[in-house]
Amino acid sequence: MVNGNDVTQTLSAVTGNAIDDILVDRFKLVALLGNGSNGSVFLAEDMHLGCQIALKILHNTFLHNTNTIDKVRQEILLARTISHPNVIRVHDFYLAESCAFFTMDYIEGCSLAEFRLDELPDPVPTAEKLGLQLIDAVEAIHQQGILHCDISPQNILIDKQQRLYLLDLGLASALSEVTHQCCTPAYSAPEVLQNASHSKTSDYYALAATLLQLLTNKLPFNQAELAEQLTVKLQSKIELTDLAKPFARWRRFFIENLAAYPQQRCQDVSALRQLWLGSPDNTTSSIRLKLTISMLSIIVISVMLWFGFNQQSLQQEQSSSSEQQLTMPLAMAILPATVQQTDPQHVAIARLVEQVIKEQLRTKNIRVIPYERVATTLQHLGFSQPLTEKQLQDLASLLGADAEGSPRI
Repeated sequence: MVNGNDVTQTLSAVTGNAIDDILVDRFKLVALLGNGSNGSVFLAEDMHLGCQIALKILHNTFLHNTNTIDKVRQEILLARTISHPNVIRVHDFYLAESCAFFTMDYIEGCSLAEFRLDELPDPVPTAEKLGLQLIDAVEAIHQQGILHCDISPQNILIDKQQRLYLLDLGLASALSEVTHQCCTPAYSAPEVLQNASHSKTSDYYALAATLLQLLTNKLPFNQAELAEQLTVKLQSKIELTDLAKPFARWRRFFIENLAAYPQQRCQDVSALRQLWLGSPDNTTSSIRLKLTISMLSIIVISVMLWFGFNQQSLQQEQSSSSEQQLTMPLAMAILPATVQQTDPQHVAIARLVEQVIKEQLRTKNIRVIPYERVATTLQHLGFSQPLTEKQLQDLASLLGADAEGSPRI
């Protein structure tokens, strides 16, 4: 949305209408709310009902194309069937001699393009809430068989309570045969720019590009030339360096849904929502961490139980002997855990537990064979866990460890 004073001078070049014009003897134009590729949005007074509404006047190039007007009329009929808190409510479509327009609820607020997350003390909860509202809105129109085809910050409103409203339902699709610029190229998927191939996944692409701008305050694909922009999108060169640390949890969401090809993106809204909430990564990391800690805990307990048993036996033998003898170090190999870690924090925890085990064993006159040596030996032998008794004996022989009793290796 833009202030009316900023665009009043160029308004006539877009729609041919101006402030104080009265349309169909009913709607008086009060203020310009915004200009777009399809037309202009005005705040208008309904003189019959005495209330304010929003009114979108289509670009004059669409006015005398019967097929296009029929398609717009059908899209308006579909839009009227949607009742959702995050989708703007559309009322009526009018075709006059000098203009075609439709009316909708007037929402006092700003466009998503104007909304500034960086001015909030804690922007992450607000970003998550707005993202979920946009996903819900897209789901609602898809369930009615509507593809939006032009999701962008300019087609999204935010009211004072931070409720999000999606505008221009299906209008770009209805007008796509007239001009290729009926979508907003910077937010459009590569297949839309190539051959106007609209789908649910192309809406997901535009949704992701829109949310990325919300988080970074920058246009995600700002190449001036359309051909250059298409090339960058086909190469999936997504600039995420401007994604602030608090928003890093959504990196995978953007990488996946800004992919070059539709089949690489989320295929349904449930996957889209789950990815935005971040549950797949968080769940996987949590499971990996629990598995690693559990496995290391089992190793610690086994070693301590074994040591307690052998220490007791050793003390009994020493007490029955008349001579003090030196105890030779006992070689022990600890098999590597099968769970692989990629998270630096989890790796650090695993290494810390491993170090604690080594220190405890070292104080008990036990020589620990390094983890890496065990892993390398296993790899060279071609053994995989769990080991057979014969494989255990072979491994112990190569490492110089005692294989009698599984706790020792």
